[in-house]
Amino acid sequence: MTAIIQSFEKAAKTREKNLTEIENIKQTIEEKEEEHEKLTGAITKVESEQQTKKELFTEKNKIVKNYHKKIEKKSNEHSDFRTTELDLQHKLEDATKIVNDDEYRLQDLKKKLKKLAKLKADLAIDETD
Repeated sequence: MTAIIQSFEKAAKTREKNLTEIENIKQTIEEKEEEHEKLTGAITKVESEQQTKKELFTEKNKIVKNYHKKIEKKSNEHSDFRTTELDLQHKLEDATKIVNDDEYRLQDLKKKLKKLAKLKADLAIDETD
């Protein structure tokens, strides 16, 4: 009979030990569920922030692309202006050369006119003599 009582006592201890372990497991499960909820909340928050940042990035990217288009347009305009400026500068140089050539011709013609006038005056003096 003592063996039966010892078996019951041993079974009662084992049962108590199992109940304690079950309580510990339940507690651990509750802690893990709370941790899971916190992590799920953190994941949701991060995903929300990520979506907001993605939208901001997309918006800012559109603005940057618009600026790039404007810069490219201005660059093309500047290039066109520079080309026009160079063309005008070449034309000015050509016109300056023509004017300088004409001035030299004019001076040469003036010298020739003076010589002709002198020759004419000399001829007029010779005819009166």
